[in-house]
Amino acid sequence: MPKKNNIGIVALDHIGIVVNDVNLSKSIYENVFGFTYKNTVVLEDQGNKIAVLESNSLKLELIQPLDNYSNTYNFLMTRGGGIHHIAFQVRNIELMIHNLLKNGMQVINENVIEGIDGSLVTFIHPHFIDKVLIELCQKNIDRRLI
Repeated sequence: MPKKNNIGIVALDHIGIVVNDVNLSKSIYENVFGFTYKNTVVLEDQGNKIAVLESNSLKLELIQPLDNYSNTYNFLMTRGGGIHHIAFQVRNIELMIHNLLKNGMQVINENVIEGIDGSLVTFIHPHFIDKVLIELCQKNIDRRLI
């Protein structure tokens, strides 16, 4: 009998892909695969430029490091780009973090940070889940309650 999902995974939110050139990759995803470009965000504090594309219910974040201090620069240099992370929407990110820590897992940032769309996010260290970097995000947050 499958376990009941009581930890609150809601859906796949997006796939983050590290790229050399956001504009070139964006063009390929639009023209070849039919994705629709939504917006581009520059995260100066992380050193990343992120283009968001959608196709039906699938969302991609194309991530270009802006300098060699970026949190994705080493990924690009060692792997040549590719899938960086998979993001899941959760109902309650604080409860999820508590559950992860209780089960011996490590999150990269125990204090949630704001995502590019205003959601709350954290990342699970890839060492704990088959070397896959997992992002957890909680949507529709009323900032007045935090």
